[in-house]
Amino acid sequence: QMRADTINDLYTKRSQWTKILGAFSEAIPVSASISSFNGSLDSSPNITVNALAASIRDAEKFRASLDASLIFENTLLGTYSIASDGQITFSISTNLEKQPSNTGKPDAAQ
Repeated sequence: QMRADTINDLYTKRSQWTKILGAFSEAIPVSASISSFNGSLDSSPNITVNALAASIRDAEKFRASLDASLIFENTLLGTYSIASDGQITFSISTNLEKQPSNTGKPDAAQ
């Protein structure tokens, strides 16, 4: 039974991560790239990334695109630094939006 529960849990989370990573790939500007990705479906912030971009404008565009999606909320552009070649290294953290409960009643957190 434990193995069946583990397999079911992995399958469910896999589909969630596929959706999450797809949203990231749509949101990231062409001139930016992700250097590290940390995520958890259970703790806040759910996702933290470190990334590189050509400008702070591109970093902010990435943050705004994530926050505008239907998947993420409370997306924050964290610390950033500018390398000697002008490239921006920055972090972004975001949470998954709260999903409505299956009871038809609004979640208490909303």
